[in-house]
Amino acid sequence: MKKLIFIFLLFILSCTSENIEKNEYIIKEENLVVNTTKYDITTISHFTLNILNIKNTTISIAKMPSWMINQGPDNSKINGLVIENGLNNFTILLNGDLSLYEGIRTILHEIVHIKQVYNGRLVVCDLKFVEFNGKSYEIMKYPYNLRPWESEAYYYENIIYKYSNYFIIK
Repeated sequence: MKKLIFIFLLFILSCTSENIEKNEYIIKEENLVVNTTKYDITTISHFTLNILNIKNTTISIAKMPSWMINQGPDNSKINGLVIENGLNNFTILLNGDLSLYEGIRTILHEIVHIKQVYNGRLVVCDLKFVEFNGKSYEIMKYPYNLRPWESEAYYYENIIYKYSNYFIIK
């Protein structure tokens, strides 16, 4: 947690005062983001990948099939999910019924999960088990809001949203 906050502080300090006054941030195109949804989220996706120092990664963002939307715990609505397609290659499925605000927040959240996988801290073993920070979890034994990888994703989603709002979200 302290490391990411330190990265954000370095990021803010690296921006020139001229850029801060203009609310500009130069996005390095080190990743490929392919967005086929109705949301204009390519820029925020690149911004988040840069902030989290994720490089040489391909992310395809697609609309979630309607049959998947109500497949969350206790038939709750799923806003998004990440599928790992291979080394540094991911698909984010996004619920097409979300508002733009919800879509942005969901993308931020899912990219935090990509960072967790990218660093080897989150390993999806199968549909029932994950490993997070070296500890094995049987997914359904933990309520969604008590899963540590989800708590971390929500925490950083909020921080990233705050900074992205300052620079690019109008």
